[in-house]
This record gives sequence, C-alpha cells and structure tokens, in this order.
Amino acid sequence: ATALYLANHRSNASGYGDLAKGMVLEGVEAAAAQPGGSFVGGWFAATQRNLQNLVTSYDIVHARMTPSEAAQGEAAFASIANRLMIVCTPANDLGPAPPPYDPKSFTDCYDIYDTKNRLSNWATDRYGALLLIALTFPNQPNASHWREHAIREFRWQIANGISTDGQWNEPSTRYHGAVLRCMIPLSYALRHAKIMDPFQVCPMKSSATFSDCSAPNFCRQRA
Repeated sequence: ATALYLANHRSNASGYGDLAKGMVLEGVEAAAAQPGGSFVGGWFAATQRNLQNLVTSYDIVHARMTPSEAAQGEAAFASIANRLMIVCTPANDLGPAPPPYDPKSFTDCYDIYDTKNRLSNWATDRYGALLLIALTFPNQPNASHWREHAIREFRWQIANGISTDGQWNEPSTRYHGAVLRCMIPLSYALRHAKIMDPFQVCPMKSSATFSDCSAPNFCRQRA
C-alpha cells in the first residue's frame, strides 16, 4: 500500500495514502497486541520481520495521520520496542553463564551470553527493528537506550558474524540475503542520522558486495 501511495502520489495520493495509513496502523497494533516477550519463536516469526517495513512505512505516511492516529501508532511501536528489550541478564552484563545451547529451544529474552542466538538472523531483525523505532521516535523516554543497545549489537554482529570475505556466519545464502535486507537499510539510516557509516566498516562492506549465488563454494566477491 505504501509503494502504491508513493508511485501514485500525484494521481491518487489521497486514496492510496489512506489505505497505506490504515494498513500500517492495523499492522503495528496487531503486533503490539500479541502476548509474550519473546523475540524468537512464534510471535517473532509472525510479526518481528515486518517491523522494519512497518516503521519505515509509518515514517512515509505519517503526514496523513491525525494527531491521535500518530500518537496511537507511536505508542504501539514503543510498546514493541520495550518488549524487545526484555533481558535475561542485568544491564551491566554480569550474570551466570547460560545452559548449553539447545537447537530445539530459544531464549525468550535478550541474553548477552547466548552467542548462538546473538549471531543469528533473528537477532539482526530484533535490533534492526529497535534501531529504526528509536530513530523514528527519538522523544520516547527509552529511545536512547534502544538506540545504544541496537548499535552495540550491530557492531558486534559485524565484527563477529561476518567472515573476512564478507560471508554471513549462518551457512545459507538465503540467510545472507535476509541479513543484508536488514543491515543495508540500517546502514543508510545510521549514515543519514550522522551516527556512523557502516559501509566504511570492512566486514560490512565485504558482506554487501558478496556475490548472491546458489552455492557458497562458487561465490566470489564482485570487483
């Protein structure tokens, strides 16, 4: 709906704009209404990977919203961001080591000791949503906390999750592409906000130019 609004802003801006506005508000309110605090599992798979699209669309169609609609949407995004910040360990990162990794279960909160999950594409989607929400709603009381946490995780994933040749650590070109779909918009947003330019960080730069082919053994960096 947002794409239609942008593509037809001259011929039918009102109609497509109202359609986009309604779909964005409906989507974020549905996500905020889901119970639980997990950033992986059923709630995550159903809604989390749409949050970046939703907050970007909100930013585009925001001008068409009434003050009450805008406030309603912002409150829903803030509720989701606060849920995504539920942690298993104290804020100073001290705490017991987690139990051995179980591939059949997932952590229902952020755990700095859970390296496997922190290096997953799920975690990229989680902090990606947090960062865009923080940048879109900077006056929210917890916005600076969301932003700092997301940037820390972004930097950590770039340093630990991307090989020297630019390949994502999960052995799948599909995952590699999925992570880039998250990281590239974040990189542009951070550069636009003059916070950092991830494209100048070598692992991220290599990952963005890593060839998207079907077999990793045949992948080569583009010149």
